[in-house]
Amino acid sequence: MVGAYFKEHPWTQTATVVVEDGSHPATAGVETPFRLLEEFYTFQRNPRGTVHVLESLDARSVGAAGDFPLAWTQTIGRGRSYYNALGHFSETWNDSWFQRQLAAAIRWTAAR
Repeated sequence: MVGAYFKEHPWTQTATVVVEDGSHPATAGVETPFRLLEEFYTFQRNPRGTVHVLESLDARSVGAAGDFPLAWTQTIGRGRSYYNALGHFSETWNDSWFQRQLAAAIRWTAAR
């Protein structure tokens, strides 16, 4: 249901995150791009193509190449799921933009 399996977390640093869909309720109003200190995940298989990517890592900001989705949604039948790989540090959880993003994602997932 999540859409991907964790592979590794090769970068723990400040990097650039790009909002790919600013029209989704979870990302509406989130500044793009933004910089964030994070433990960035990679996945065994890139979920793009089977999920709707909302945010991704700007690979150049960590000296890498490739496509690294970080937050996405998925709809299966009438069910909705939301995944966000951000939030490894308390500073992120305490930031109002992240709290608003998660609250909006929960409302969207609950179809409210």
